[in-house]
Amino acid sequence: MIDFAIEIDRFMLDCSVKGLAVKTMNFYEQTLKLYAKWMFDGFEIDSPQNVKQI
Repeated sequence: MIDFAIEIDRFMLDCSVKGLAVKTMNFYEQTLKLYAKWMFDGFEIDSPQNVKQI
């Protein structure tokens, strides 16, 4: 899940630059980490580039 982690960090940095509230940023980060775990556990997808539209 390294690739997901890098992209989540980039997104969180962008949110920080935009001045989002800490609670909002915490919610976003938690949700994205849960999504990354679900993708890896359920589909063995460890990179956002491997997510495909059905």
